[in-house]
Amino acid sequence: MFRAPALALAVAFLPSMARAEFPAGCGTPVAMEDGWSVSEPQAQQLDPALICSIGGELEKLKDANPHGVVVARNGVVVYEKYFTGPDQRWPQQHWG
Repeated sequence: MFRAPALALAVAFLPSMARAEFPAGCGTPVAMEDGWSVSEPQAQQLDPALICSIGGELEKLKDANPHGVVVARNGVVVYEKYFTGPDQRWPQQHWG
């Protein structure tokens, strides 16, 4: 699995999720030996219900084609989810 720095994509969806029903919590992401520490969202002053609902809300969007979401705060990963489907690598998908 690939972990990128914090993604702003998740932040763009937070206002639309304000009235959604949230899961109880998703816990701590799996620790991998990739140089990133992990933490529960609430330990980094984030609302765990809101953070943990990101994946479910993205799955509901019919025109979205998300590949993955990683949320980091204070230098630690607090949420990580990957989706099924074909992947494209940049810049190969733009090559003629």
